[in-house]
Amino acid sequence: MAALKALVIGMAVLIVAGMGLVVYGMVRQADGLRGAPEVVEAQQTVPEACTLAEVTADGRGLLLLRLAGPVEQGCRAVLLFDARQGDFRGRIDLPAE
Repeated sequence: MAALKALVIGMAVLIVAGMGLVVYGMVRQADGLRGAPEVVEAQQTVPEACTLAEVTADGRGLLLLRLAGPVEQGCRAVLLFDARQGDFRGRIDLPAE
């Protein structure tokens, strides 16, 4: 009988500790959601003949800008930006076939 009592008490302690960890994790996640996101700025020059054809965000902070225009002036490209840091990540040229 004593062993059963000890087992029940041990399980109760584990349940209380587990619930405490769940609450701690929720509070920690909520702290990250509080502040408004910081606005960052990124600049990249493009030829005058280029037009912005499409903008896509992937949900993880990557912003893709597709340029259209004359191939000779380097307008057919995709520009990659890190929207969270405001960094220019790269350029993918899309040559004509």
